[in-house]
Amino acid sequence: MIPLDSAPHGGTREIPGVPPRKGEGLKKGPSGFVTARDGGVEELARGVAEALRERTGKKPYLVVASFHRKYADCNRPPSIAYEHDGAKAVYEEYHGALARYCAAVVRRFGGGLVVDLHGQGSARDRVFRGTRNGRTNALMQERFGREVHVGPRSLMGMLKARGWAVHPEDDDGSVYFLWHSGKIARMKPDMSGLAEPYRWLKTTVPDPDPRRHSGLCARIFGKDSFDHVGFEGMFIFKAEGRYYLSCADCIEGRYSCMIAVRRDFSAPTVNATRPSLTAAITCSSRMIGASGGPPISEATKAPRGGRCQACCRSV
Repeated sequence: MIPLDSAPHGGTREIPGVPPRKGEGLKKGPSGFVTARDGGVEELARGVAEALRERTGKKPYLVVASFHRKYADCNRPPSIAYEHDGAKAVYEEYHGALARYCAAVVRRFGGGLVVDLHGQGSARDRVFRGTRNGRTNALMQERFGREVHVGPRSLMGMLKARGWAVHPEDDDGSVYFLWHSGKIARMKPDMSGLAEPYRWLKTTVPDPDPRRHSGLCARIFGKDSFDHVGFEGMFIFKAEGRYYLSCADCIEGRYSCMIAVRRDFSAPTVNATRPSLTAAITCSSRMIGASGGPPISEATKAPRGGRCQACCRSV
């Protein structure tokens, strides 16, 4: 199979007789009106094509917009892509070439791979995967499995193995359902139900003081059960490479929030706590899943109005 490489935003040339676009009345920003070019992308696309030729002995299809994005944007619909007939002709030629090459690949191989190269300014040392969370390569995943999208055999996995910084770094695209007091389970790919039995996150160092738990806890978990992760409102999110878990509990009658953090998601547990904005917080930082998992840290709770400084550490 011969891949098709495209690069719509790396060009620097003028389009003769065509003034720069103004974008009057158009929405600016992502998916809207943009004139900034993706520096180095044209060179990257040509380099990738040449590397493929040297490695395979076959020349891939290559479509590159050598003109600057301020004249025409080949990654936008016609209504906002150009403002001049000269730019329209160039825009249509770009997309016509893509269509012709795609048709040729399908005729010969029954299907193919389009690699659409772009730049980004968020993290200049990092390669971003842009598949709209797997939607633009859904057919490839259907035919060859999810390992072509995530994991060590995916493009991002192979780049990471060669020392490249990539984003997302370790996400596998799975969706988890979280509820109650620390229950968590992975969902089916079509979101129709749970793909596994739920796990129940618990602390390994219980706090036996009933004043530091909700009155509901004894009725839900049993009067002698103090190893739960709060009693409601469990939530996990990821930011800057760390997973954060929060869960609500009551400490001496005050509605409070426990927050903890972990670097990976090999088990849905968290590591190292930090103060929340509430007056009292539950700092649970030695947690494991109900079905087992690596221990994390000691579980403590901040005094009234205090800050759990001892738990605020990196891992």
